[in-house]
Amino acid sequence: MIIRSAACYGTLRPGCGNYEWCARPHRPDVSEGIVRGFQLWGAGAGFPYAIPGPGSITVSVLTFPEETWPDALRDLDRLEGFPHHYDRLPVRVLQRDAVTSAWLYTPSDPERIWDQYDQIRSGDWLAPDARCAA
Repeated sequence: MIIRSAACYGTLRPGCGNYEWCARPHRPDVSEGIVRGFQLWGAGAGFPYAIPGPGSITVSVLTFPEETWPDALRDLDRLEGFPHHYDRLPVRVLQRDAVTSAWLYTPSDPERIWDQYDQIRSGDWLAPDARCAA
């Protein structure tokens, strides 16, 4: 199965700083969902990190048309510093009426994140305990 979706939990969510940068040229469909087994870190920082752990995070699922997917993936990898700053993992996203697969970018060195940032307990970058870099 080819995954053409990204589970975005930070600045690529609608209303945040990098959403238009990605959405305009690549025209994704957007839906909301939850990814279990991750925590969100980076409260007060310019962007968050999803780190494996007990809990769940709120994501916007960007599903790209087949014709724009190769360029979208290249641009997402470049933005996220894959494979040096972030790893890209396939995850299951729980949505209202479905479960879908998407790529989730996680930091290559999570211990550095724990030492530098606070956890966003809500698991939602758009919640008051976080800071959307809009």
